[in-house]
Amino acid sequence: MLCATCSPERLQSLLIPTDSWKPFPPAADRGAWETLLQAPLNQARRDAVFKLAEEYLATPWPLLPAALAMDFGRTGNRMHFEKPYFARRQRLGIYVLAECFEHQGRFLDAIADALWAISEETAWSIPAHLPNISKELLPPAGQGLVDLFAAETAHVLAEACFLLGAELDGVTPVIRQRIHQEIRQRVIEPVETREFGWFSGENNWAPWCASNVLGAAFYTLDDASRIAALTHRLLKVNDRFLAHQSPDGGCDEGPMYWGVAGGALLIFLELLHSRSGGAISFYAEPLIREMGAYFAKVHLEGPWFAAFADAAARMQPRLPIVYRYGARTGSEPLRALALLAERQWDSAAAPTPVLSQGMCGGDLSSNLRELFWMPADNGPITPPARPADNWLPNLEVLVARTDAGPAPRGFTLAAKGGHNGENHNHNDIGQFILLFNGEPVIVDAGRGVYTRDTFSPRRYEAWFIRGSGHNAPVIGGVEQQAGANYAAAEVVHTATPAESRLALRLDGAYPEPAGLEQLRREITLRRTPEPAVIVEDRYVLRGAPRPVALNLLTPCAATSPEPGRVLLETGQGNVELCFPPEALELSQEDVVLTDEALQYAWGPHLTRLLFTQRAEGLKGAYALTFREGTQRIP
Repeated sequence: MLCATCSPERLQSLLIPTDSWKPFPPAADRGAWETLLQAPLNQARRDAVFKLAEEYLATPWPLLPAALAMDFGRTGNRMHFEKPYFARRQRLGIYVLAECFEHQGRFLDAIADALWAISEETAWSIPAHLPNISKELLPPAGQGLVDLFAAETAHVLAEACFLLGAELDGVTPVIRQRIHQEIRQRVIEPVETREFGWFSGENNWAPWCASNVLGAAFYTLDDASRIAALTHRLLKVNDRFLAHQSPDGGCDEGPMYWGVAGGALLIFLELLHSRSGGAISFYAEPLIREMGAYFAKVHLEGPWFAAFADAAARMQPRLPIVYRYGARTGSEPLRALALLAERQWDSAAAPTPVLSQGMCGGDLSSNLRELFWMPADNGPITPPARPADNWLPNLEVLVARTDAGPAPRGFTLAAKGGHNGENHNHNDIGQFILLFNGEPVIVDAGRGVYTRDTFSPRRYEAWFIRGSGHNAPVIGGVEQQAGANYAAAEVVHTATPAESRLALRLDGAYPEPAGLEQLRREITLRRTPEPAVIVEDRYVLRGAPRPVALNLLTPCAATSPEPGRVLLETGQGNVELCFPPEALELSQEDVVLTDEALQYAWGPHLTRLLFTQRAEGLKGAYALTFREGTQRIP
């Protein structure tokens, strides 16, 4: 798609010379920055940046000693090293923005210190991404691995030098010369001359790395033919990434990774669009448009997203990417989603926080785009109505609502088919998520903090990744298996004004010891005067009977006033769960959450509702019905 119209020769003829390319106004363009500050929201952003920059100046620079770098190889803990690693880059970003706003030289020494310290790091790649790190413990000098964060570091440093080039040169030209040299040697030249795993385009690494490498090169290279050749090489990488995408635009890595998959592709396309003066544009391509639309489709309510694969159930989107994608493709749902998220999902509120933080090490790039890509309006917005049904037929993900209006009323359902060999896979075929009046009722726990085990043969030992951590049945203690051949079958979605229904066979997701002849799940959302969500399972076993169990996770207080009924309390009303007590036995247990990422979504615990089939036979069926509760929980 991309290379077909962009030969190296055409690229060289279209790309603007480096010294003429101004994707953002540098700090020396005081007119642009003063105009930015005419908006009250940007004044608040400036004040927040100053406050944070001054706090950073008063605290020690984060250190990255050898012992900390060796910690991952010794313990498998990623965060001990990565927190100060990312904190360095976040501090640099705040210092740079503070100097761009104030432009009095107050932060230039801190910026020089930050640039110099990062340039002295042995490796810009993180220990978790280094081969043989568990044996060697430390990265070898000059290893030239271009991983996600080496590429991101190169882009951030290049952007910092672009914004403050004249000011840094006024201190000493050595700083910028050193940074440009490090970027070329550590990132650009290896990508020009070597092949990396992410060149295959199989997942988010391809657009994430390619966009950052392209940005770093655009800022730091002057040779037009070299720039064109590297651009064409990276176009090939993203072409391979696009070849792995399905026509519905669905991201099998989940909505959290969309920001660095489809969202990173947007950054790549924006760099091309900007550097060519708009002559290179792919936003009219149907697949590009659908890849953006996906993100709005899997938004449930407020901060809650369909947390399939390695996705956080509760998340803050990458605002400038979401908004810009909507602006480029004419998607009002994407623009509205970004503006609502900026207001913490209250359409009448002012944006808060005034400037996003916590984008790994790429805060400078993200905040710069938030300032210049998003409207600086802190007034109320009008949220749009949402589709009653969003069905992604290739990804096999459904999001349906009983009320499609702008307010979060009634039930919101998400469910999936697919297979268990997806990128960032969880064994979750048949999983469903349920919200009521915007509050989670039945949930997918989501992703935890990454460790050495997360991307190892021990991945499926994590309870929130394995089959029993999701709500498809467990058959005789046997859970779903990982692998692309473990897949849903006979998947059919039907939608009418009265209901939305997803029917699928799950037996193909289980290994032979489960003894399944057939397992069918049907999930129906009814948009009737008394709306309901019904989950029906029917199974046929081979050989001897086995117990069938069902695990539902809920953040709600749960009580059972009588057999066959559970009341689930949310802050926005109660939900009644009805089940056949003659067929299912209910027990419940507290799931204590010690993982920091899971705690962010759910607090200290979730409740597991365990349903077990009473009669062990070769055939069985049961249904769970969710409707608005009429009885208050004591």
